[in-house]
Amino acid sequence: MLLKFRKSAEPLSPNAETEPIILAKSQAYYILSRELERYRMGDTGGRSILISGHRGSGKTTLVHSAIQEQRKKLRDLQKDKTLLVVDLHGPNLLSTPLTPSTDSADNPPADAAQLAVIQQTLKQITIALYRSLSKEIAFEFERRTGDAELTAQLKLELDNASPPDVFRQFWAKAGRLDDRGFKELIALTSAAQAYQMVSGQIEETIERKQTAEAKQSLSVESNNDSRDNALKSFADALIGLFTGAAAGATVLFNTDFKGLLAAAVGMGATLLTIFGLQYTSSRSKEKKEDRTLKFIPDRSVSTLDRQLPVLVNRLREAGYIPVFVVDELDKVIAYPYEQFGNLVAYLKFFIAERSFFCFLTDRNYFDYLNDLSRQKPYPKEHTYFTHRLFVLHRPADLHNFYNDQLLMTDPTGATAVLDSGTGLSGTLQNPILDDTEIQLLSYLLLHKARMHAFDLRQLLSNLITQDDLIQLPNGLRTYLGYRFHILIQVTIEWLLNQGELKARLDQEPHFGQLAYDTLYYPSRCWEKGEPELDARKESLEKYLNTRTLFNHQLHQANTPQDNQDHHLDQADSTPKLKQFISQSDLDFLHDQLLKLISKIFIDPEQVFDDLKINGTIQEQANIQNADVRHQIQQAIVQKHHEFIMDLRYTRPVEISERAREGVIGSISDIIGVQNDLELLEPLGDNRYRWRFDSYGRKLREEVPPDLEELIKNCEALFHPLNDYLEELSDHTINLELLAYNYGIIRTTPGWFDVITSLDRLKRYHKNRERYDQLDSDRIALSDYLRILTEASPVIAKSILMAAELGSIANEQPGVTLANGMDTIRMFSIPADQYEKYVAGLKDFQPDDYHLEKVSLDKWKKNVDTQYKKSAVPLPKTEVDGLTKNWWQLWEKRMEAYLSSDKASFELDRLDLLMYASRLMPVGMLHPQFDKINIQSWSYLLLLSFENNPDDKYQSYRLGMAIPAMKALGLHSTIDRFASLLNQSSFSTRFKSETISKIKATWEQYQKAPSFKTRTFTKAVIIISNYIIDWQPSNLYSVFVIPFDLNTRESYPNAYQMLLNDIFKPEDFHQILIQKGSEDYPETSYTAILPDGYKKIPVAWIVSYFVSSQIKTSLPIVRDPLNLEQAMAALESKA
Repeated sequence: MLLKFRKSAEPLSPNAETEPIILAKSQAYYILSRELERYRMGDTGGRSILISGHRGSGKTTLVHSAIQEQRKKLRDLQKDKTLLVVDLHGPNLLSTPLTPSTDSADNPPADAAQLAVIQQTLKQITIALYRSLSKEIAFEFERRTGDAELTAQLKLELDNASPPDVFRQFWAKAGRLDDRGFKELIALTSAAQAYQMVSGQIEETIERKQTAEAKQSLSVESNNDSRDNALKSFADALIGLFTGAAAGATVLFNTDFKGLLAAAVGMGATLLTIFGLQYTSSRSKEKKEDRTLKFIPDRSVSTLDRQLPVLVNRLREAGYIPVFVVDELDKVIAYPYEQFGNLVAYLKFFIAERSFFCFLTDRNYFDYLNDLSRQKPYPKEHTYFTHRLFVLHRPADLHNFYNDQLLMTDPTGATAVLDSGTGLSGTLQNPILDDTEIQLLSYLLLHKARMHAFDLRQLLSNLITQDDLIQLPNGLRTYLGYRFHILIQVTIEWLLNQGELKARLDQEPHFGQLAYDTLYYPSRCWEKGEPELDARKESLEKYLNTRTLFNHQLHQANTPQDNQDHHLDQADSTPKLKQFISQSDLDFLHDQLLKLISKIFIDPEQVFDDLKINGTIQEQANIQNADVRHQIQQAIVQKHHEFIMDLRYTRPVEISERAREGVIGSISDIIGVQNDLELLEPLGDNRYRWRFDSYGRKLREEVPPDLEELIKNCEALFHPLNDYLEELSDHTINLELLAYNYGIIRTTPGWFDVITSLDRLKRYHKNRERYDQLDSDRIALSDYLRILTEASPVIAKSILMAAELGSIANEQPGVTLANGMDTIRMFSIPADQYEKYVAGLKDFQPDDYHLEKVSLDKWKKNVDTQYKKSAVPLPKTEVDGLTKNWWQLWEKRMEAYLSSDKASFELDRLDLLMYASRLMPVGMLHPQFDKINIQSWSYLLLLSFENNPDDKYQSYRLGMAIPAMKALGLHSTIDRFASLLNQSSFSTRFKSETISKIKATWEQYQKAPSFKTRTFTKAVIIISNYIIDWQPSNLYSVFVIPFDLNTRESYPNAYQMLLNDIFKPEDFHQILIQKGSEDYPETSYTAILPDGYKKIPVAWIVSYFVSSQIKTSLPIVRDPLNLEQAMAALESKA
């Protein structure tokens, strides 16, 4: 297999919604993710998080990944909300110089300089917030409308921070004038106004004026100067004359006074009328009131600290949840950090209680705060940040990160030369890779990267060839330039997982960085080319001072030029290492350094003995987590996604149990037993001298051993022994397979590496032209020669045992031997227990099978003699008897399983013989039930119901039905099956004695304690052509139908009986797994299930739980896809 680099997307990039995101997740990531989730759910009003770590440790990526995860959750929940990422550049945020403050109160004095800094900070926050909001709104607008031209116009208006009536027109065109739309307009308008305040000047006056006025006027006047007035005067005279005449007439006819009185009255009336009509009268009344109100809004920057919390609240109401990320702070803040602390204290109400801020700094500020907390009881800085996180990746985090980036694919035959930047040399070959070499490469790269995520990715990227292929370097197990790096890394990881150091790292991740610096101190000296290693305590302290960047020279180099004078004045106050760690911690770190030197450089065997005993290399390997399984089960029955992926030839890397054992064995083999592999030579007083450089070359010329004898012994043994094994097994076994497949001999050095080394050494012996890998080749040949001579009795014993076990199959010699070797591997039988199971080895004498370095003849003769006795095929009658005995053995085991839940039995010789016979269903059973997966239990259940009249073992097969259904959690199916036993339509299909035996088994099971505590849940039918390596669990119920036409045609009765009689659709969440390819069309799957079964296309099934940190429930995923990778892919297709 070849390795393929897995393409992924950066968090918050345009492809982050569809492509997987690969991240080295640390403890800091999970804390930050949890706080972000609480914030976006509204459980908290705000948080202020300090995130520290070395440059390149992945602080920014960590924050963006946590934000991306929460954005995906919001999308999956179909919430009309999103996290609004506001990236702030530290140097821009704090570009105004800070002046020291002398006030020790919690609230620093707001002098002019401090106010300038605060205003500059608020300005940058406002600008960044508006720009982020504008970008998000434009993106959402185009996604909703699909109108690129209208979106372009909106972007221009956003750039101008236009008034609200302009934005309202866009919202109306988009049909967003609803409740959410109005909230968006309010938030956008508020943000635009704040942006205008900081990007220009705004003058606005609001004036109100009120006036009230009332006026009345009446006027009659005479004017004879004009013609009109003359006419009016003539008319008035006529009116007066007629009035007087009328008055006189009235008096004359109605009184006793005749002429004189009537004339007087008439004349008087005439005169009065004329005078009244010419009289002018005028009257006026006026009332007036004025009132003016003028309001001038304060649009100055000084009001931002009050307006920003309001703005953030409006954004959250509109569905935009802002998260502020302040990066590169270490470039502008410096010891003693008082000025930055004053700024945080002043804005604490906003940045910690009304919004979510992430401050990214280097480790110096983190150490400063920790030291301050130790020196003072609860200083004001103690509550600046809700959490102080230190980004430190544990070995398991980086091994997972490494594995997640790789895919295994079919070989292409390509070759390439490694980039010189990797530190690896040599031509890349195209051997058949196994998981062991892939994991060995991870240790090599982790050591070169010093467990630094950024450097690890770079090293891995440098190995990429065309078509994104990664090909392992030749000589990974033999070249000393690789072997030393692997040994050091494994030992460092071993130390980090020991006792007090592990407990300390669990509690204080930031202390781990000091531990890492300490443990990599020898490696740094080694790769610098220093001739000696000074491991004295004072030397370690001096080195750690440089690693923490607290010595004066490095501190001054990182100080801006215009501030260096100020820092020079504080030279005496520059902190040293002892200010940040105690003397006892320094002593502890020095002890760890000496332990590392003694364990790996002087006496490494204890480390690898411990690895062999405990069987653990990486914490993340082979995780079987009940919570993970439960989440997957919940996803199966509750949620369905469609995700089509053809992975027949591509699969992510996972760590199998066999790979872990291979890694442990290979690392142990890498040590060697010769003094030539000692990397250090003690000089006394904790000082050492290097014997090899970092490329595996000896630093001092030494007299080489007799190369001629070494080459002669190797030529006499290597190829002849390999040819003999191939001839004996019909080319099914050779030295390479003995190491890689069967574990009979050590895997390091490998066979192909050894042959290459032998050819190079022969050329050197002939022409004496020294080359870089001379010492590596000589040691590899010596080691391999030693391995073969010491393992020769075990090789002989395994061949003879395999021959006797395989004789039951009555096959060709090569097949017989291969079957026997597979049996030994399957049950992991130690060589010292072979005699327990094979009669032919009871008289085995190891001394008779020791190889001699110069001759293979005696060994071959003894093996041939015994092989002829062991490989004799067994008579059929004896095979039948052994088969029946095996069925009876398993009948008793199943009875014990039903009655007492016993699931572990001692390995029997019958198990070995029947496995070697390849008779079904032997290969699916193991005396340790935890090694029987649900695929095997399902197949056993299928075979139970195949009614073949000629099958003499039918009663035993049917007897496995109830145990298999119990293991699969099909309790409803068990009860239905038990009820069918009394129905003639069913019972007549089997012999009466078989039915009676099954009824007895059912009655026995009903009396078992576990029968009363059964949990009835709907099960899942899975159609798959691949082994699903889930172990039975009470957390789920499942049945696997192998998608294999030949299997269905071979067992038609079983399929018909299970799917129509025993299974009922209402008991299942039926799941159809489709591959979506021409070879496996959907119609082929739909033909498997009869009518009534619901067929739901979902994703593939995954069984290897590489990571226990599962944040999102999954539907079904397929073996052997990595769980986290499947999760990312499924989320992208949701």
